[in-house]
Amino acid sequence: MTYESTARYESAVLPGVSFQVVRMSFGRRLALVRELRAITTKSEYHRAGGGGDDAVEAALLEAEADRICLRWGLAGVAGLEIDGTPATADALFAAGPEEFCREVVQRIRQECFLTDEQQKN
Repeated sequence: MTYESTARYESAVLPGVSFQVVRMSFGRRLALVRELRAITTKSEYHRAGGGGDDAVEAALLEAEADRICLRWGLAGVAGLEIDGTPATADALFAAGPEEFCREVVQRIRQECFLTDEQQKN
């Protein structure tokens, strides 16, 4: 048996572009949760606050969590250059097409955070 530690996906928002996402392992899950723990706790606190400043702070923290997920989980992009250079996680977050960035982050989150039903199986 050969296990591939990444999964490749075709972009639904950018035809001809594909991306690779790292697959979750016990060690990777632990490392990611450690990185996200403080941010997600603060974000939940501000979301519960309900004020305008709290909403802005929660949005900022959630964007930071997305950046961490993107840097952590994006193994590569094929078929996309940003300002003449191959797309990387940092370049995608800073200057890439927002719809594609959101697509990649969503896929990474799906790979990283199993639903309760998936965990039972």
